[in-house]
Amino acid sequence: MTAQFDILVIGDDEASLCAAACAARAGAVTGLVTLPRGGKPLYGASAPGIPNDVWRRLDLQDYGLDLTPVSARVTLFGDQAALATGADPRETGEALAEAEIDGHGLWTDFVEDMRGLGREDALASLCAGAPGDAAERLTRLFADERAMARAGRLAGSCAEILADYFADRRMRDHLAAHALSRGGHGGVEAGSAAALGDCLGETAWPVRPEGGAKALHAILREACEKAGVQFFDGPAAPGPLARKEPRKEGRNGRLRTLAVNGHDKVRTRYVFFASPAAAERAGAAAAALGGSMGAGRTASATMRFKLADAASPPAGDATAMFQIVDDGDDLVRARDAAVSGRLPETLPVEFEFNDKGDIIARTSYCPAAFCEEGEWRPWTSQDRQALAARIKERLVSRMPGLAEAVRSTRIEVTGPPEQPVFSYADDIIIQPARHDAIGAAVRLIDQVMNGDD
Repeated sequence: MTAQFDILVIGDDEASLCAAACAARAGAVTGLVTLPRGGKPLYGASAPGIPNDVWRRLDLQDYGLDLTPVSARVTLFGDQAALATGADPRETGEALAEAEIDGHGLWTDFVEDMRGLGREDALASLCAGAPGDAAERLTRLFADERAMARAGRLAGSCAEILADYFADRRMRDHLAAHALSRGGHGGVEAGSAAALGDCLGETAWPVRPEGGAKALHAILREACEKAGVQFFDGPAAPGPLARKEPRKEGRNGRLRTLAVNGHDKVRTRYVFFASPAAAERAGAAAAALGGSMGAGRTASATMRFKLADAASPPAGDATAMFQIVDDGDDLVRARDAAVSGRLPETLPVEFEFNDKGDIIARTSYCPAAFCEEGEWRPWTSQDRQALAARIKERLVSRMPGLAEAVRSTRIEVTGPPEQPVFSYADDIIIQPARHDAIGAAVRLIDQVMNGDD
């Protein structure tokens, strides 16, 4: 028997689980396909914040869930200097003043302005907010000077906005490193300004649950099951979704028939990815970009360091989120290298400690494929070893003695499969990399449910 869904969510990270549960609670017949690798968070890794409305919709208060915010966002520069900002704008402003950071008096205004941009995304309103067809919405947008100004700022570069507020180079580099890290941007390209509003949003601050990330994952899965989400678990061959051509289904609109996990067949109106990483694993991103193996694209990597002996965290704070950059130009150079098919020499790396003292490191500045003499090729085991060595080198440069404490490492690169498993791109919804991943995924699901597609 072929199951039929309104929405099929691919991936089971926190954003995917929340999106699926909220869709089911809103009345959509919802399925969720778990990915055979990289589908679950590493134990103790931070998770995106859960907005209050999502919390209430899923009745998460009934599960006794206790979330603790990451203590600070810290950037570790090449000269061993560090700069930190916290979740509370007032307290952070006072700390910046005490450190005599140029422009500290603008901090609270800056945060509020960036949150306003995130809340009042004129481009999103154009696509999905107001009634009427696209032409009517466009006419209203052009008639609203303030909305046009906001749209213009969001479409601009991160570097331009930061230069408007802060003369202090370290401050600009710190903010850019944390804002741009999820998407692997350089900060000078069009549209990168939107990352600031997302990074500084009220629900974008990362959190850790008491008991580790697995506890949060298990609770969100239980919330999905309670809402009626149907799960498809198990290994996939050759991938979670096989190629199938679209079919017209009368009054129900267009449905897709897909082979899930090699044996179950489902039909769905929409295929939804709450993260680009899930889309890459399933081969959907390649279809959406016309099947290009690597040109103009990036991949991401996660590496776990299990330590035999505890390492001293930078600044003595094991509950912070860290970024490693020598300076802000690292971001631009790394982005340029990755999209041209090379590993960056000075690799920007984000890392954190879990409650067992292990280190979880990430980078979004990896090439989706490698370009050699004008020819693109997929990742090899040697490439992964080179990347692992480069990530380890970056961490050791900021934590002397770490090399001797490492007991084992594991690295996973999230990029496109050699053979894409989708033959179409329409009716596939891929959420970009977000700091506010849960809130953004649920808002997008709501737009689809409301017919704003």
